[in-house]
Amino acid sequence: MKFLLAVILSAMSLTVVANEVYECEFVGPNYMLSFQDNGQITLSNNFKSYECKKGYVNLPGTEAQLSVLNCVSSNEKVMFYANENADGDIVLGRDLLFSKDILCKNR
Repeated sequence: MKFLLAVILSAMSLTVVANEVYECEFVGPNYMLSFQDNGQITLSNNFKSYECKKGYVNLPGTEAQLSVLNCVSSNEKVMFYANENADGDIVLGRDLLFSKDILCKNR
């Protein structure tokens, strides 16, 4: 129950100020996650770039909503569960339970 509450609260806390840039610690080259004034969200490094849209999905079996980033490149679609931690950094995950979290630190 505590885990469910933590997930719900963290999902509701994904609020980002415009023109924010975060460095995300991926395996291999790091990505930059940027939020622009005009609502554009990009996730990119020197090799690949994704255009992302913020969205929400229901936590399975409940009506609680989780924040997600739906990202598209020229040949790939990925979805990340996203939340903001207490330090103001963003944590991305590909799966709710069995994925390694990707920490994106505010620059």
